[in-house]
Amino acid sequence: MALADDRPTSRRAEATETDGLVQSPLPTPMLQPFEVYDQELFDLEMVRVFARSWVFLGDTEDLAQPGDFITANIGYQSVLVLRQTDGSLKGFLNNCRHRASGLAFDAAGHCGRTLTCPYHNWSYAIDGRLIGIPDEPRMYPDGFPKDEYGLVPIRIEVAWDKLVFGCLSHKAPSFREWIAPLADRYDRYGFEEFTRYHRDLDETYPINWKAFCENSNDDYHVRFVHRRLNARRKQMNTVVRFEGRTCSGYKPHALDVDDPAGGRDDLSEEQLKGHYADFVYPNLTPLPYPTQLPPIARACSPASTAGTRASPNKMNSSKPSRRRTRKTRPW
Repeated sequence: MALADDRPTSRRAEATETDGLVQSPLPTPMLQPFEVYDQELFDLEMVRVFARSWVFLGDTEDLAQPGDFITANIGYQSVLVLRQTDGSLKGFLNNCRHRASGLAFDAAGHCGRTLTCPYHNWSYAIDGRLIGIPDEPRMYPDGFPKDEYGLVPIRIEVAWDKLVFGCLSHKAPSFREWIAPLADRYDRYGFEEFTRYHRDLDETYPINWKAFCENSNDDYHVRFVHRRLNARRKQMNTVVRFEGRTCSGYKPHALDVDDPAGGRDDLSEEQLKGHYADFVYPNLTPLPYPTQLPPIARACSPASTAGTRASPNKMNSSKPSRRRTRKTRPW
């Protein structure tokens, strides 16, 4: 997190009535008020943080058939992911190339074989090609290079054949490098065999997105705010690890009260005896257990300087036998 000297230039130049009201005896990396409320800083974050990062967009359960789509935001930019006829996924900016109107407006849906702009009816194949312009001879009598005006592609990664991530930057490292400290452990869970457990929660909270992330990385509060879990967790034995763009808090369980393994025996001893509170920069908080991933969609989406949207769903293991399905409870 930035310190006070890192505030935007215009903010440093402004003297406010409350400057100096509260002085910190020690330097602190914790959020400062201007980092929460400053609109100029928020605008920069949408470009310099989110537009340069791999961001969780959804999962493949909404993308079963060709023409199925999901939409999401990366910073201020709306994006679109479409299942192709060859089974692959492609991602695009969710904007018509004519006047930048939005194309898809539902969180998930099916568009058939084409997407049509509601403004001037330009149409696109699901692979992004521009295939239709109404009144084209009249509007463009000298011809129009439709092959150069397809939808703008973005980078897409389908992790473990289940979780869909997107990135606007062409300079950001690969997704695998982005999550490298967690990747090998996540490979062992078998997320591709998990199924989504729906939760009716779609809330916008009156907090800045960084406050949400700061709380996700704060183990200090857990014994007090989530005290009902104290008998089931060895809270004081939490192991915190930081590496790269990730951090992780391993939480061993009291096995005589709560055995998280759920019948699995194909993971490491540490994985079988507890769970993790992980964080992937900039805004994803996976909480992997041997048989659950609650809630993978706990990706806080910045809505405003003082608004954060969270729409969690849980993934449950569905493979029988060694990976026995276990009844789970929402948080």
